[in-house]
Amino acid sequence: MDLYATLDDIRYLAGRDPVQTALLPMYWVWLAVADVMTSASPPIALVDAMLRIASRPVLLIAASEQPEMMLVQQLAESAPHSTELWIEPDTAHTEGLGTNPDEWTARVVDFLDRAIGR
Repeated sequence: MDLYATLDDIRYLAGRDPVQTALLPMYWVWLAVADVMTSASPPIALVDAMLRIASRPVLLIAASEQPEMMLVQQLAESAPHSTELWIEPDTAHTEGLGTNPDEWTARVVDFLDRAIGR
C-alpha cells in the first residue's frame, strides 16, 4: 500500500500548518498499523473523491478552526461549480448541529430541497 498516497490530504496541510507538519510521522504510523490490521483498501484522497463526484451537488459543513477550514476550502475549490461551503462560526469539529441547530437544519434542508429539485 502506498501510505503517502493516503496522506495526500494531510500533506496538503504540511507547510501551511506547523502542527500538522509535525504530526506527519504519527499519521504514517497510524496508517501503517491500520494496513496491518485490515485487508481493506486505503481510501482515496478527498480531493480525488470531490473530482469524481464534481457533477453532483455537495454541501461541506466545517468547523471554524484550523486545520479543518483550510482542508475544506481546498475541497470546495476542487469542485467549485457544484460545492457549497459553510464554515460555522465559533464551532468545533462535529459540533455544528449542537452549536447552531436551527441554522444547521435550515441550511441542510434548503440544500437538499435544491439538490433533489423540490
